Amino acid sequence: MLKKTLVVIVCFIMLSSGLMAIPMVFSQNPEPEYGGTLIQAYPYDVNTLWSCITPWWSTGKMTYQWSARLFGDGYDWSVIPDICYDMEYSDDWLDITMKVKDDVFWSDGTQLKAEDIKWDILFKNVTSSMPPANNLIQAYYKDIDSVEVVDEFTLILHNKKWISPSVFKYFAGGNVMPRHILEDLTIQEIYDQQYDLPHLSIGPFVFEEWKRGEYVSVVAYDNWYGGKWEQNLDTRRPYLDRIVFRYMSDG
Repeated sequence: MLKKTLVVIVCFIMLSSGLMAIPMVFSQNPEPEYGGTLIQAYPYDVNTLWSCITPWWSTGKMTYQWSARLFGDGYDWSVIPDICYDMEYSDDWLDITMKVKDDVFWSDGTQLKAEDIKWDILFKNVTSSMPPANNLIQAYYKDIDSVEVVDEFTLILHNKKWISPSVFKYFAGGNVMPRHILEDLTIQEIYDQQYDLPHLSIGPFVFEEWKRGEYVSVVAYDNWYGGKWEQNLDTRRPYLDRIVFRYMSDG
């Protein structure tokens, strides 16, 4: 009886000690480290890496993770800065003034400015909805009447009716397209030349390789503006070295 009692007491002490240690483990906040590869499994291969020329959500879901958005998501679903650092509505809620950060550069060294955002919005609102792309993103921008560039880093959206700020956080505001690469091309030419056009990025990762039927890989962008603007990192790059989107079939 005494032996059983001792066993119970010892087990209780061990269990109590373990439970007491749990908060200590989870309360620790270790210093983040650079490096590593994140591998994500996809049930199917994508048909293009240009989200603007396909109606399929899979491409947008993938490129959304390494590209940049006009505005981001806060932990409470609020609107936080990303490419743009400020959004202000007019008194009648029809006009939206956006201010673009002045240290955003494409991976080829070209600086992003207000004119680029204007072109991207108009492209998604009109051009990308045409055949052969038939992209559905136009539904988000259909209430934008015109876009006015005030200066190098300020633009105003003149709208037909109120547009929710969340529109500029998700797919409509994401995957900004490189104007200096695409503006002289028709949607048909972009569609036909999609595999030869450079896959540039202004997000935390840049395109590395696409092996059809196997994987798409991206690597850390060393000149990513978010490293300084949002996370106060020592460098301008994300922590991860690489992301691999690997195609996993059922067979």
